[in-house]
Amino acid sequence: LLETANKGLFCQLITVPLFKDHKILTQVAGHGLHTIKLLPPLMITEEDCGWIEKSFDDVIAGSHKVPGAIWSLGKTLVDNAVRKSA
Repeated sequence: LLETANKGLFCQLITVPLFKDHKILTQVAGHGLHTIKLLPPLMITEEDCGWIEKSFDDVIAGSHKVPGAIWSLGKTLVDNAVRKSA
């Protein structure tokens, strides 16, 4: 359903909570692409890799809950738009 509205929107559904909930800075690789980049390029430990993997697992699992992830993304976008216009 998200991909019908805008190709690549599912990746945004993943990147927003990765930053908001896990403080992991990511970016969709480009318009309509299904690739998420970690930013900046990192030198990380095995422990860091485990933390990042668990964070992705948590966010992707949350994206399957209805209306959870979609509602949260929409609320975040609206809240930011309201704050910006105030």
